[in-house]
Amino acid sequence: MALLSTAEIRKQAERILLNRTFQCLLLNNNGVAFDASASYASIAAKEVALGDGGYSRLEFTYTSTDIEDIVAGIVTKTKRAVFIHDGSVNPIVYDHFAIVEKIVVNSVTSYSVVAVQPLGVTARLSTGGEEAQFVINGRHKNL
Repeated sequence: MALLSTAEIRKQAERILLNRTFQCLLLNNNGVAFDASASYASIAAKEVALGDGGYSRLEFTYTSTDIEDIVAGIVTKTKRAVFIHDGSVNPIVYDHFAIVEKIVVNSVTSYSVVAVQPLGVTARLSTGGEEAQFVINGRHKNL
């Protein structure tokens, strides 16, 4: 089996990551874990209501400087999704964290699920300034 060079892995990672927009979502599925094949429609139906506690989706992209070479692969620089309660009366109640890709073609927006992570507990942000922070890392390597 031939191994790819770090340069080739970098090219693949750039093709996968660059010029793409990702969004982070909080979901409340009442403690029932989504499986790996969850559709965008099924997770969007369980997204925390926009505006509850100041909730809104968080968006991020990757640039070429976010991709770092390592021996036999690459890693992406850490991204952080920080959701902060705005002090309003509605809490942010969630039990999953999700990442979707936002795709816009000819002014039509669609979404593709990248990852859905159940938390194993139901969390609640209810006081102004309370925050939930999620760390996003990527690693691509030769196997």
